Amino acid sequence: MDLDQDASVYCDDNRANPQPLVFRCQLAIVRVQYTDNGQPTTDEESSFVMNRYVFSFFLLAGLLAPVVVQAQLPPEQAASTFTVADGLEMKLWASEPLFVNPTCIDIDHKGRVWVCESVNYRNKLHGKKTLNRPEGDRIVILEDTKGTGKADKAITFYQAPDFIAPLGIAVAKEPIGPGYKVYVCHSPDILLFEDKDGDGKADGPPKKLLSGFGGYDHDHGVHGILIGPDGKLYFSVGDQGVHGLQ
Repeated sequence: MDLDQDASVYCDDNRANPQPLVFRCQLAIVRVQYTDNGQPTTDEESSFVMNRYVFSFFLLAGLLAPVVVQAQLPPEQAASTFTVADGLEMKLWASEPLFVNPTCIDIDHKGRVWVCESVNYRNKLHGKKTLNRPEGDRIVILEDTKGTGKADKAITFYQAPDFIAPLGIAVAKEPIGPGYKVYVCHSPDILLFEDKDGDGKADGPPKKLLSGFGGYDHDHGVHGILIGPDGKLYFSVGDQGVHGLQ
């Protein structure tokens, strides 16, 4: 018996109306009858020999079923889908539209959450002529100003068209005065932003603290930066490696 059927899946390529990708798959189910000595039988012999059935599936039967693409749950309902261990509590603190597509976070001494967004992830890598967000990716500061246990304010700390897919952030409060230093993983560099007056806005374009990391505009570059208890910076490097670090 041969079955033949079309199936459709949807590819999210950031278009407003993604089109279905149609492919054809076949499932072949084969039945073979054997005699006791292991030789295939004819239909006439099947009345007096031991029957053994072998079913060969060239594709999973699930591929023949319609593919249903489900939308993400609204933020208020998403928490109910998690299973939390006894003694722990989980609540929704922030969601879109305060921020979108986060890659990494850090929390400062005021309890504000600094988020790196990566809306333009792999745009440059794939040679797209226009960015998903022409203004560029950004660093946004989320804050609960009312003490309700939920973020209600978002400040754009930095955004630029050449700021593409940051993958790590570490926020350091200056020991004296209102200023901050912010370290961001952005292959091929680790960038240093400054906010000397503490107004939540970068004073200007960043300086390059270190340069030479592979993995520009994808997730195999430098990432996961943090400040250790010894005051040193720790970070990870993906399989694209380091080339002429300076």
